[in-house]
Amino acid sequence: MYTLLAFLGVGGFACFIFGVIWLVLSKIRKKDTKDSKRFTLISLGVFIVSTIVFSTEGSDDSKDKVVKSTETTVSKTKESSTNKEEKNSTSSNKELTLNENKQKRLDIANQLVNELSVLIKEDDTMSDSVWFYNTYLENYTNIYQVSPYISAVGDVMNPESYTSFSTMPTLKASVRYSYVSSEAKWLFINDDIMIKTDTNRYDIPTSYNNWERDNSAHETWEWTHVDIKSTSMYLDMANSNSTLIRLQGKEYYDERELTQPEKDALKQILSIYEKYEQLKQYDI
Repeated sequence: MYTLLAFLGVGGFACFIFGVIWLVLSKIRKKDTKDSKRFTLISLGVFIVSTIVFSTEGSDDSKDKVVKSTETTVSKTKESSTNKEEKNSTSSNKELTLNENKQKRLDIANQLVNELSVLIKEDDTMSDSVWFYNTYLENYTNIYQVSPYISAVGDVMNPESYTSFSTMPTLKASVRYSYVSSEAKWLFINDDIMIKTDTNRYDIPTSYNNWERDNSAHETWEWTHVDIKSTSMYLDMANSNSTLIRLQGKEYYDERELTQPEKDALKQILSIYEKYEQLKQYDI
């Protein structure tokens, strides 16, 4: 449309100039000027009309551009507002998730600390460690038993310290296996500890050098410490109806069944250690 109007305008203006020249020459030569006047007027009319129409179309187009520009601006404003709302919503949800996560950790930490508070506590000032012993067994090496315990470093009795990895205490669960002979006969344990539950058989690797030994006039005793790296075996030992333990010596072995206090002691320590392991899995 714009091309056609421009063509008519330029053509009309050219014809108008030509008509004026024609009219002037006709007057100079004293010829009839009717045709030249008519031609000039028509050319002028075409030029004027095309110019007016072109201007009107341009004005309308400008209005359209202004409207489109306004609509675009409004659209961008709405989009920007929507994006801000989405960002604010995402930020709010993230903050809520962090708060919920921290509360979960705090709940578990409170349970852990409550269970620790029941245990027999022994402070080691020199190493800045704390030892927690189960409440079902006597804490001696010269008793034939399986006795679990926990060693800890850090602010272990403060639940808040467990809500961040930067302040989380270090807890390690272990089991002391001890053997006693009242007849002053050495077993000289030098092989794996064998465990048999209702449904499974386990071997705990040890060697002769892993065991400490002592004796009195009428007794000999041997003991070793094993870290708990997985709770599944010990839970099986604690929950089985019958749990047998065999200690293999140089020439002989000794086998007995775990007592109920030993099983209860395992459950007590494992409950705390599992909560600690669970806290280590939460991300903040």
